[in-house]
Amino acid sequence: MASFLANNKRLARIARLFVAFKTLLLTIRTNLLLASVALYETTLACLLLALCTVYPRVQTVSTATLRTRRALNTAL
Repeated sequence: MASFLANNKRLARIARLFVAFKTLLLTIRTNLLLASVALYETTLACLLLALCTVYPRVQTVSTATLRTRRALNTAL
């Protein structure tokens, strides 16, 4: 009986470690995803600003995009 309880405790400890490890991996993956989205948004905004200097008609689209980007940055 004692070995059965010891095995159960060990299995429970392994299960807790596994859950903690999976949670850590999920957190890292989520943070990397948010960072890549922010980088994509910043790159897109820079490209639109570069277009504005070449084509002034793009200005209205760029202004809306910048407002969206600012809203996303404050939300994150």
